[in-house]
Amino acid sequence: MTETTSLQLIRLRAAVHANGQDAALWRWFSDQMEERRLSCERVQGYWSIRIAGRELACDRSFDAAVRAAHVLSHALRAL
Repeated sequence: MTETTSLQLIRLRAAVHANGQDAALWRWFSDQMEERRLSCERVQGYWSIRIAGRELACDRSFDAAVRAAHVLSHALRAL
């Protein structure tokens, strides 16, 4: 296997892994929205993400705020 082929295989595996993580994230998001546990609000250029009334993340990027809320919600459940 050449170095280029090996690097391409590594990139392909990373892309597949990232797609799987994104699917899980957005499934979690839609489940939370459907259960009316999650709310999103844009205030002064920042996205605030709340789960069950508790602000878990705030960021200028909607994507970054959702990802942070996802991580924090799982961390809080683990406590």
